[in-house]
Amino acid sequence: MLSADIFHLPADASTDAISASRPSCDELVQILQHHGATIVARQEHGVLLRARRRLIFLRRTSIVADSELLDALHAAGLAVSRFVDLLEGRRRSSVQPNR
Repeated sequence: MLSADIFHLPADASTDAISASRPSCDELVQILQHHGATIVARQEHGVLLRARRRLIFLRRTSIVADSELLDALHAAGLAVSRFVDLLEGRRRSSVQPNR
C-alpha cells in the first residue's frame, strides 16, 4: 500500500496504523497554507486552494486518499519527504502540553 511507503511504516503495518498516519483534509490544508498556498473557497464538501498558479481542490474527508495527497503535493511543489516532516512536526506540537 502506498501510504505505508509514504509514511515509512513496516510492510506488515495494520490498517489502523496506516489510517492513523494519513493526514486529514484540514491537516493537509494547514500544511499547504504554511507552504504558501491560499484558500480561494471553502465549502462543506471541500476546499479550493491556489498554489504556484495552480488550483487544488481537496474533498473534505477525515483521511485524504493517497492519490489526492500526491496530486496536491505535486501541484504545490512540496516534496513528499518535506510534507511528512511537516506533518510529524505538527502532530508532535499538538500533542505536547503547553508550557
